[in-house]
Amino acid sequence: MQNVEEKKKEEQSVKPLDLKDISQLGYVQKTKEVFKGVTMTLQTLSASRQHQILSMLPANNVDALAKYTQMQVETLALATLAINDKKYSEADVDTLRQFYAGLQSKVLQEFYAFYTELVMDQESVLVGLKKT
Repeated sequence: MQNVEEKKKEEQSVKPLDLKDISQLGYVQKTKEVFKGVTMTLQTLSASRQHQILSMLPANNVDALAKYTQMQVETLALATLAINDKKYSEADVDTLRQFYAGLQSKVLQEFYAFYTELVMDQESVLVGLKKT
């Protein structure tokens, strides 16, 4: 069991983070076999990326389910790093957008559930980093 002096010494030895380090706080990247034969690598998205997705959603009286589906497609298109060892980058967002938009609803939901899992992992990481 750590005594109080050791704990204080440990807290004092932590270096301040620079801007790059701070920008990576809570970043989560994970690979998972979502279906047999379908392995995905996703990443969590920055606040600006999330804002970009929300700004792309239609503001008019579009069906809520259609808006939600579009949000899932956009999120996955930006969060996907690889599918079955094929790597994707910013240049592939349109291709990924078309891919996700063409999926069966239940398949899209499973992929988005994986992204939701990442966000939950991110929350756990951030809670662990909070200073008490």
